[in-house]
Amino acid sequence: TKGRAFVSVANRDKRAMVFPARELVAMGFELLATSGTAEVLKRNGIDATVVRKHSEGEGPNGEKTIVQLIHDGEVDLIVNTPYGTGSRLDGYDIRTAAVARAVP
Repeated sequence: TKGRAFVSVANRDKRAMVFPARELVAMGFELLATSGTAEVLKRNGIDATVVRKHSEGEGPNGEKTIVQLIHDGEVDLIVNTPYGTGSRLDGYDIRTAAVARAVP
């Protein structure tokens, strides 16, 4: 019911994610999101920390990807609706890490 929730949804799902994201924050979750999802959330008054996609690799200052964060036990809940070739590969890696760490 609290912790860090990662949110990354396809463009077709972004508007529908605003209300559930707001509810997650109200419950006590800190939101992590990929850049596109974070932008939509911020436009709707919801704070989200931008995290790197797995396909982007580690950042120039050592910023971890979402898959690394999941493996490190830093994510408690995942909402992911991948769509498209690149997103599907990232989604596969995210779901694989989630299963390995038992993250819903």
